[in-house]
Amino acid sequence: MADHRPGTRHAWYFLTSDGRSTFACGVKTAPAAFCFWQVDPGGVSLWLDVRDGGRGLKLGTRELTLATVIAVFYSDTKPFAAATRFCHRLSPNPRMPPAPVYGGNNWYYAYGESFEQAIRDDSERIAFLAGSNANRPFMVIDDGWEPNSVARPWSPNERFGDMALLASPNAAREYAQHREYTLDATVPEAMERMQRKMRTL
Repeated sequence: MADHRPGTRHAWYFLTSDGRSTFACGVKTAPAAFCFWQVDPGGVSLWLDVRDGGRGLKLGTRELTLATVIAVFYSDTKPFAAATRFCHRLSPNPRMPPAPVYGGNNWYYAYGESFEQAIRDDSERIAFLAGSNANRPFMVIDDGWEPNSVARPWSPNERFGDMALLASPNAAREYAQHREYTLDATVPEAMERMQRKMRTL
């Protein structure tokens, strides 16, 4: 439910409930602005950010529909049920992927203190857990690979090697050839190694 402290911002939509009834307010998907609701002394205000980077938007004589606002009061409805129904109204025609999107991102335990082998180990572990599923998992190489905050793409720090190779779809087989290392769960030797590693976790 919404945090009512002054200055609090809620992206896209918010809900407030007394435990029995729920009020929901938000903008439909595909707006023409970044939208957030802010709690202020007068209530709740909707902010529509249409800046082009650091510059303002100049429409001239053109008109632009920024967002469609929907507000609904759900009586005798628990908050989660109200939120589910409301989100369906905000996104009546969602663009769903053909299969579930899943994988890993080591930011949530490494917090930028990452290195190449850690990425490979995590990828191997996720590949093992995915089994023979044709819908393969992803692995995000998150913050921590670059030498500084303004480095150009593919310029790694000393903890990483060839970033293009590491991110390549063929990386597993290339490393299998050169380092006797593979992330491919269809290779029997890789499956045995992954099973051994999983037992030690």
